[in-house]
Amino acid sequence: DHGFGYVSLYAHLNKYEAKRGQKVKRGEVIGYVGNTGRSAGPHLHYEIFKDGKKINPLNFYYGNLSSEEFDVLLSLANRENQSLD
Repeated sequence: DHGFGYVSLYAHLNKYEAKRGQKVKRGEVIGYVGNTGRSAGPHLHYEIFKDGKKINPLNFYYGNLSSEEFDVLLSLANRENQSLD
């Protein structure tokens, strides 16, 4: 729970470092990517909710991509059933 109605969800982790309700800072390790369910390989399931409604998590991506790389990522993410693994 990030406050102001924002909540993030991380699933398919192999191991959790953070506990539910624990305060964490940007860059802290919260868990390790795993391979659970019927997945074909290790991956992360990441969702963002605002006031209980799903919103595109790509809007919250923080990394060292160039603007061109981010545009490609955005284009791929907007495809139906597209995995960004």
